[in-house]
Amino acid sequence: MPTNTRRVKAASSSCAWFGIERVPARSPGHQAGIEALARQFDLRWELTFSDARPRVAVMVSKSSHCLYDLMLCQQLGDLGGEIVRIVSNHDTLSDVCTHFDVPLTVIPVERDQKAAAEAQQLALLDGLRIDLVVLARYMQILSPAFVERWQGRIINIHHSFLPAFAGARPYQQAQQRGVKVIGATAHYVTADLDQGPIIEQDVCRVSHRDTVEDMMRKGESWNDWCSPGRCASTFSGGFWSLATAPSCLVDSRRLCQR
Repeated sequence: MPTNTRRVKAASSSCAWFGIERVPARSPGHQAGIEALARQFDLRWELTFSDARPRVAVMVSKSSHCLYDLMLCQQLGDLGGEIVRIVSNHDTLSDVCTHFDVPLTVIPVERDQKAAAEAQQLALLDGLRIDLVVLARYMQILSPAFVERWQGRIINIHHSFLPAFAGARPYQQAQQRGVKVIGATAHYVTADLDQGPIIEQDVCRVSHRDTVEDMMRKGESWNDWCSPGRCASTFSGGFWSLATAPSCLVDSRRLCQR
């Protein structure tokens, strides 16, 4: 009989995550048993299956390195999800999408038409039955309404070692402050810019000799390392209710409550 890994999340005043290894394939009794236990202890819970591959949409702008990393991970079978659509506010990366045979939808985002553009994006994601959205250097700030609609199901790849240098132009900020370490962060998106629970991070050393351009070049490889292509267990492990989620995740599996 096939086996599956099952993961249960429970949340009351804190949040817990459990993995159940090598149990029989889906059984109606599992959900009923968990539901009875949840009622006894007044818990909110979610059951996910590790063999269920979430449908993923990647949102990009003009930078290609994070998208390439995700596409290569999918091509090698290492992603833990299926990228079914690329969404962009530009057509700059159309050749990349064609090369990897993933459809591209271009929805321009004009300054005074952002709400209309997001309405198109939301309709597209719903129509494609998307489970997870990845912002791979998507250079637009999502509105609170968009984030609320997709709470706990948006991952951003930010080109700084958060919480340092949140927002735009992090390399310029780092160079001005004279830091000797820069990095990249993959984190869940919340209404607070670049403040969501952290999934993965890494750093590299820089010096006063490095220009902003040098930092950007070094940072690109760390952006790739921290992309969800390196966080594949997050794709297949269910998504978090950010109302009760911790400030950070440890190894994408264990939780660190702050």
